[in-house]
Amino acid sequence: MRDWLSHFALRIERVNILKAIRDGFAGIMPILLIGAFIFMLVELQIPLSLDATPGIPGLNWHITFEQIYVGVLGIIPIAAVVSISYSLALHSPHYSSRVLSPLVPALVGLSCLFLLVADPTGWSMFFEFGTSGVFIAVIVAVGSHLLFFFFYRFRLVVARPRASTSYLAQVVQLLEPALFTILIFAVLRFIFNIAGESNIPYYLQRGVINMLAGIANRFNSQLAVIIFFTFMHQLLWFFGLHNGDMLWNVAYTAGWPEIFDPLFFEFFVFSGGGVLALIAAVFIVRWKNASRPALVSLPMGIANIGSPIVYGLPIIFNPFFLIPFIFAPIFSAVISYMALSVGMSPIIEGVDPTMPVGLSGWMATGSAMAGVIQIIGLIMGTFIYLPFAWMANSASEERNDFAIEELMSRDAAPYMARRDDVGVFARSLFEEMEYDLRRKRGFYLEYQPMIDSNNRMLSFEARVRYRHASLGPLPTELVQALIEEGRMESELNTFIIDEALSSLQSLREYNFTDLLMTISLSPKQLGKPKNIKMMEAALAKYNIDPGLVRIELCSQEVLSPGFDPWMLIGSLEAIGLKVIIDNFNLQQTHFNNLRRMGVKAIKLSNALTQDAQYNELSATVIKHINTHAKPMTIIAEQIETKAQRDMLVELGCDIFQGKYFSKPMETADLALYLRLR
Repeated sequence: MRDWLSHFALRIERVNILKAIRDGFAGIMPILLIGAFIFMLVELQIPLSLDATPGIPGLNWHITFEQIYVGVLGIIPIAAVVSISYSLALHSPHYSSRVLSPLVPALVGLSCLFLLVADPTGWSMFFEFGTSGVFIAVIVAVGSHLLFFFFYRFRLVVARPRASTSYLAQVVQLLEPALFTILIFAVLRFIFNIAGESNIPYYLQRGVINMLAGIANRFNSQLAVIIFFTFMHQLLWFFGLHNGDMLWNVAYTAGWPEIFDPLFFEFFVFSGGGVLALIAAVFIVRWKNASRPALVSLPMGIANIGSPIVYGLPIIFNPFFLIPFIFAPIFSAVISYMALSVGMSPIIEGVDPTMPVGLSGWMATGSAMAGVIQIIGLIMGTFIYLPFAWMANSASEERNDFAIEELMSRDAAPYMARRDDVGVFARSLFEEMEYDLRRKRGFYLEYQPMIDSNNRMLSFEARVRYRHASLGPLPTELVQALIEEGRMESELNTFIIDEALSSLQSLREYNFTDLLMTISLSPKQLGKPKNIKMMEAALAKYNIDPGLVRIELCSQEVLSPGFDPWMLIGSLEAIGLKVIIDNFNLQQTHFNNLRRMGVKAIKLSNALTQDAQYNELSATVIKHINTHAKPMTIIAEQIETKAQRDMLVELGCDIFQGKYFSKPMETADLALYLRLR
């Protein structure tokens, strides 16, 4: 089943429209969270107590909180149509020209929404729109998108202008698709006006209500009707059509008002099998990608407010959660109906459904049995969600692994400029890396000893690593590439130097005063005067002799076209730091250039050292380097066996490092390693 759901989810993600709708909902998530939190305060009536604050009479705090709630959630359809239209434009195969900004079709979609729902007598309906207008916002966003790009691609009136730097030329290209899209929606609104329907959202809602009421009248069992309406409510929610009043309006239309008390569904159907069960399942399966939205949504989940987690995970258009999202509330509905049938107390008016599960049922009915029923529904709902949350978590990890593998491909660069899911993943990953780097978390240094041919430890190399909160340790090449693309090399170099010199100072306190440290840094931004001064300040701060420090620079970057290594290496040598060139091979430069630059050592390419035992050509290249590079020190890394080390000694290498001697260690392990030696 997991494979089938994963395949189905993958097919949905390949549909640009559905993918754009998902991304659009993610865009309005912050507004939903704020609105849901304020709604929780309003429903719990906490602001009411503030009105009686001594010495500050008449401030009406509760009114202010309600206005915040209306102001935030009241624009949800407007925010949704802009966000989804913008996302649709980015995902469109026609969006390839700098002339077309995705903001233009987004504004056209917003205009079409206002055109359909605006009341010419006033604007009050917009402030009552709320989440009930999300469905029509999705329809308008998709419809206006398809029309706009149809008219953008196939010109009907205005010919495509010749290439021009004038903004007027861009306006001409965008005027026609915007005009015809708005005109078509105007015609649609005109048709509704002729039919006497001024409130289109209400018209659509009434059509759904009449349709469902007609189906409900065919049932002869109250329990069957409850199951049917719970099923339809959740199904419509899954596709973004949400209105809390719709459920009981259908019931009244169908003639079943006695069993469709809104409070029954709030207290017993949606509380037990609702979003709190999903949040619990997320924490149980330790779904790292979903833990943050689940944690943020937890207070609202306890208060039985579902929109943050529904839009935040998101549940909408997510095939992994369609089954539990529908059947967990159905299970709660069945056991609650059976409890009512065997004598559970009816609901008492005056209790707010935002009370926690268990407590709300007890207070609403005056019976502890009702609270137990709620808790049973919550537990069983959690068990229903568990396998699907596990499958979604597993699929999410596989997508993350695929994205990392795709990013590791050199063909994928530049990573953050990509418009697909891999690009979204790269941008999100970089933002988290930037956040962690500024707060000095996630990033750490590993140290690996460097051993000479007589098995004496001469130095140790410090390299930066990054451990993501949910993805774990990331490949160094990927981290470096994202840091470089995001232009964070200077900040990363500052972190590395400070951490490395701090570790070297701590080792000196253990009487390891003659050890050398090699610090691997990115050459980009390193040669600027402010960074050289920063290195001098760090050496002075930790009282480190510059002669004990070696700076290791990657040969591909130092010797790449357009990069001047002379100034960088000269600046480092001027403050007493020696330079090592990493990942060296014969194709990159001449030895005389390195000598003139003041390079004291070169580190062989990993491909050469790992291949030397089995490839005579690689061994010949290493011997040639050792012959012509003297008096520079030759370092061989990634030594994994004694035979590999012995062969490289015969070829003339001076210093070695690799798992054969020691794996990379953090500072505390390095101190223990040195004491044991």
